[in-house]
Amino acid sequence: MGVIPERGGVNAIWGDAVIEVAKRGGHDIVRPRHPDAPLRLNFTGTPAYPPQPRWAVTGRYVPFGEPRPTTVGAAVDGLQHVYDAPGRIEFELDGKALAACPLPPENRLPVAIEAGEKIPAERS
Repeated sequence: MGVIPERGGVNAIWGDAVIEVAKRGGHDIVRPRHPDAPLRLNFTGTPAYPPQPRWAVTGRYVPFGEPRPTTVGAAVDGLQHVYDAPGRIEFELDGKALAACPLPPENRLPVAIEAGEKIPAERS
């Protein structure tokens, strides 16, 4: 199988079952993926906030001089991923100049943004 790079993975398939062997946050992980898995069968979707015109704003992409390694959380408690953030988006909201990175930890805004996905029902 060889060395698996960070964010890489290999699928082992046997019949209907798939087992993913991957590397996340510097750790080797094994994820069973079976078509009859109860979590998959009972999944009702990821809830999201309803669309609001207030959050549809125009922004400008500003690249960083060099990508910045940015640590983000994961669906599994205690697991972290490191991604390279390429830049940020500058925009205006309610007359205030703001900026956000495509990766969550960089997004420290002075307003509550009730948009996008909510915590899946299976994890709430």
